[in-house]
Amino acid sequence: ASLQEKSRLNSIEQIKSLVDYARLKRKTLMTVGSGHSPSDLTMSTEWIVNLDKFNHILSMTDGATSNGDKYTDVTVEAGVRIYQLNEFLATKGLAIQNLGSISDQSIAGIISTGTHGSSAYHGLVSQQIVDITIVNGLGKLIKCSQFENQDIFRAATLSLGKIGLISYVTIRTIPRYQIKSTQEVITFNTLLDQFEKIWISNEFIRIWWFPYS
Repeated sequence: ASLQEKSRLNSIEQIKSLVDYARLKRKTLMTVGSGHSPSDLTMSTEWIVNLDKFNHILSMTDGATSNGDKYTDVTVEAGVRIYQLNEFLATKGLAIQNLGSISDQSIAGIISTGTHGSSAYHGLVSQQIVDITIVNGLGKLIKCSQFENQDIFRAATLSLGKIGLISYVTIRTIPRYQIKSTQEVITFNTLLDQFEKIWISNEFIRIWWFPYS
């Protein structure tokens, strides 16, 4: 197959083969997704890779915390878009714990670019990740987590695509929930004066600033 045909990968064998071929040709691979991150990070004169077709849900494993809270670990291919994952989880009565405002990114994209939600009580989206499998520069599959290949795992959770091609991701989901939204208008000075109180007033909070209004 031509390089153009290979650029939209739909199997782990294709991903590994492309990495091997790029190494043979001394080329750099750059993965691109929705292009949501507003920078020139993915602009390259080398080879561009897209994983939109590598987007299947692979497995689900139920569990419970020491407090008895139920969760389900869901393993997916790295190209799945968040809106696709949300739609699947909804059919199972599940949801992602914390997300940003946009659902067009891939699961690999929200990990690699440090996507966050709006909460003092939740960290980055990547803190919900149980494990990641990457294809490294040698075309080898490397699985990493908090307990396995820990240094690689910490690097991969904010890698900007520089640690390897994220291929598989396991994310911890929880039973589906609903959020009631309340909005109010305040002045900028009020925000500054009461920010510490406002920031922790609810589990999720979003602040929009409209200058000159």
